[in-house]
Amino acid sequence: MGSFRDAMGPVAARLRQGRPSAQPVSQVALRIPGHGCGDLLTAVRGCLLHWIERRAGATLPARAWEGEAFTLDHIAAQRTETVALPDNGFWAARIDDVDKSIANRRWITEVSMAVVDDAVLLGCRLHCVSHGVDAPFARSIPGFVKALIDAFPVEIDGLPASLSPWVVAEPAAVERLVRLIEAPGRVAPVIVLALPEGSEDPAKTACSADALCRGLAGVAHVAVITASASFRLSDALGKPLSVFRQAVRTYRPGFDRENDDPLRHPLALPHRIEQWPDGGAGTYERFLIDLHLRGSVSAPDSERRVPSFARVRAYVREAERAASKQAAAPDAELLALAEAEIEALQSARNEEVDALTLLLVEAERERDAASEEVGRLTAKNHALRERIIALERASAAGEAVADTPIPQTLEDFPEWCRRHLAGAVEVLPRALHGVKKSRYGDVALHYQALLLLKEHYVPMRREGGGERKDAFEAACRELGLVEQSAFTGPSMGEFAEQYTVTYEGRKCVLDRHLKKGSTKDDRLCFRLYYFWDAVSEEVVVGSMPAHLDTRAS
Repeated sequence: MGSFRDAMGPVAARLRQGRPSAQPVSQVALRIPGHGCGDLLTAVRGCLLHWIERRAGATLPARAWEGEAFTLDHIAAQRTETVALPDNGFWAARIDDVDKSIANRRWITEVSMAVVDDAVLLGCRLHCVSHGVDAPFARSIPGFVKALIDAFPVEIDGLPASLSPWVVAEPAAVERLVRLIEAPGRVAPVIVLALPEGSEDPAKTACSADALCRGLAGVAHVAVITASASFRLSDALGKPLSVFRQAVRTYRPGFDRENDDPLRHPLALPHRIEQWPDGGAGTYERFLIDLHLRGSVSAPDSERRVPSFARVRAYVREAERAASKQAAAPDAELLALAEAEIEALQSARNEEVDALTLLLVEAERERDAASEEVGRLTAKNHALRERIIALERASAAGEAVADTPIPQTLEDFPEWCRRHLAGAVEVLPRALHGVKKSRYGDVALHYQALLLLKEHYVPMRREGGGERKDAFEAACRELGLVEQSAFTGPSMGEFAEQYTVTYEGRKCVLDRHLKKGSTKDDRLCFRLYYFWDAVSEEVVVGSMPAHLDTRAS
């Protein structure tokens, strides 16, 4: 019997063909306390309307500024719609914004507000909608979120939100940080950047705390901790769960100092941040921002915290009809409201059914990927254990470590990779499958290219230095290989899927390759596509030995 994913795959494919694909980009849920919430609601809504007007490219109607519902859908403007229950302090909006650089792409921002217990609760969600190929994008939050944090006393997890990092230096501040990290109801991650020993300068972090604050405004808490305060944090949480000497640690919600595995709260050491691929600290900042914005829309309660605009619109229509019925409105008016409510409910239902179908297929895919990842890590662990045992036996016997054998066939290629590359080079199943179908004439080069990466490229990336770089380049020349960037980035276009792999739950681009031969004939052309994973400090090979497509081919 096939899996649920197999059964729903054709349905998902038809949905993708008939409708544009929508990806949730980021989500923010804020609380803005204040007495006289009516005036506060008006001020916050005004800030949002100014932002919406700039995006819409047209003047909003006068009733918009009174908090009434309106729809903007004429040709010269970008579609904008709001719904409102003014008497209940409830207001929501949705605006479409066409991407200025990528064709057939648009951004949809949904935002809703309500007055609850002497505070304005505000939630917003950003979607990226594409027709055709899903080109990569950098996750972000709508610009008005920063404006709100700058202008109003916004709170996250009961603490003030800020566009600047919280500097933790005094013992009292360490105690507040510990309380935040351990807070049972905490929703937002806490990112703590440590300063070097002896430093009190917030600018001396391994990456920019200011950049993280602005990129994750309303999504995460960002703190800079001084060297002396790091010792106090270690005393409170234990050294394995602390952060010091310019490291960066993310404390995820649900922290439990007694039972937590330190790996659940990722720690990045300064040398890894400095050597992060394709840009060092700046790229690491972008990685963290993308990671936590993705997490903001994938949390189990994300829909409850920020309901979709379709659901909000249906609720408002139902409330309007109930109010009109109670006021004994004419039948024609009640009929119009009922028809509008039915249309809104049907629209919400269709959107939710389509989204649920795709989410279920994606969940099945993620479950299968997680199962495969467990198997991969188990096999990797066994291979590393075997290598350690072999090295220990050779050392105890006073024997020299034998050279890695180069087989004459590709028959046992997967086993050879497992035995000889574990801990340095990871060859993904797609690459193993490509080798199984290989038509390239030089069998030895399949093995030699991987050993080249293990023995020269990996030490060069891990340890650096001109000598290791020279040794790697000399080894490439000896094998007749050229190492260079692959056909990636915005130019990938319709071939993006070929250059993208899933590794440890992340979408990664095969941005480097080894090449030999200029022809597209697979019998004479060798290509090995890979990327450097800064987290595991390993090379990950995603495709070999055939040439991947480019626009030139």
